[in-house]
Amino acid sequence: MVWRTHSLDLEAFSPGGCVDVQSTCAAVKDTRAEVLGLSEPAKEPRAALLRLCSISIWTWKPFPHCLRFCLLVLVLTPIVLRGDSSIPPYPRMTVSESGKYVFAALPAKWTKEGKLVREASGVAYELEENGKFRELWRTKGWFGWELFLCNEGRYLVRLESAPVGSEPSDKDVGVAFYDRGKLLRQHSTAELIKDKTSVVQTTSHYLWLAYQTAGSKAHFEDKKAETERAPALDSWDKTFYLKTSDGIDYTFDIATGKITEKK
Repeated sequence: MVWRTHSLDLEAFSPGGCVDVQSTCAAVKDTRAEVLGLSEPAKEPRAALLRLCSISIWTWKPFPHCLRFCLLVLVLTPIVLRGDSSIPPYPRMTVSESGKYVFAALPAKWTKEGKLVREASGVAYELEENGKFRELWRTKGWFGWELFLCNEGRYLVRLESAPVGSEPSDKDVGVAFYDRGKLLRQHSTAELIKDKTSVVQTTSHYLWLAYQTAGSKAHFEDKKAETERAPALDSWDKTFYLKTSDGIDYTFDIATGKITEKK
């Protein structure tokens, strides 16, 4: 990594050690501090302050060289690592758009010693006129965070929008389709994503849907996020739509799980 500064105005710092944000940003805008490969002057105050903090820590003489390096790492780490935390799975209910059908998803349960107590499963119910739930069908062996249940309670779509890993893989389920609990067809993220570099990585997962990555990329690049259509189920046409991070629009037939349109 190359550290170079060009005529950085350190008078933006007050004698008491405080920083005048406006004057500091103005000073850094006119510099060519090449930090993190940024060769152009900062156009946003936040980017300018990031550069200034990096340069200032690196050149602050009262600190020992090793301590300056540690402080610099602390400043830059949030930019390099896009943090996330894995939420422990918990029982969830998915309701059809009509409100008449529900699907209860139960995650697997383990003991502290790592022994499986309960396998992941799911149950679909119909709400009857008497207010009671009538069981329709069951699933087993998997748990999903994002599920879509059609209005007749028959078809279910399972979307895995944040698989564990760093890039699309044939082993990672992207979207799967079920008829009364039986798997019709599933598509891996590697099958749906053609440009692997388009996904956004977190510390333990990757995001591959356009509506996720558009906002994430815009945030870290200090740009205005473009609005992307979120995945959606159309029970009337029996279709499911999603758009990938590399800009491909897919339409699926939920009765077969097959791709009917790709553009």
